[in-house]
Amino acid sequence: MGRAVQFGAWVSAEWETMRTLYEAHADVPAPISRTDNCILMTHVGDEEESAPVLANVSLERDEAEATLRRIMKNVELFLANDLVHADLSAFNILCWDGVPTIIDLPQAVDARTNPNALMLLERDLRNVYKYFSRYGVAADPARIANDLWRMYKRGRL
Repeated sequence: MGRAVQFGAWVSAEWETMRTLYEAHADVPAPISRTDNCILMTHVGDEEESAPVLANVSLERDEAEATLRRIMKNVELFLANDLVHADLSAFNILCWDGVPTIIDLPQAVDARTNPNALMLLERDLRNVYKYFSRYGVAADPARIANDLWRMYKRGRL
């Protein structure tokens, strides 16, 4: 019984996170409906194929730069809505028709209350930039995370 309650709370938290981010126009699947143990959301892909995870996609340099910019806008949008994904990587981003869609949100944390939010944000950025380093993108994820965190704390996101 305890596991069912815990799982239901997990589903409920992911549902609320998805709704918040979707309503904020983040690149996440549209949440459609939920039960105590599952979430129905829009399919990313077409009728014949699902979108692959970014880790399995090869991009042209200009596509990579545009995709990274869009992902970073989403990271900022998450933070502007008091959220940090907390497990973001090229394995939790789908890519379809040049558009990234961020998935796997049950572990997202509230940046206002989680004492590890900045560390998790930095880890998310480190993981994202690790993927994009194959395209020659050089960055300092710790500096970027700290800059974003400062803007967030000052209400500038």
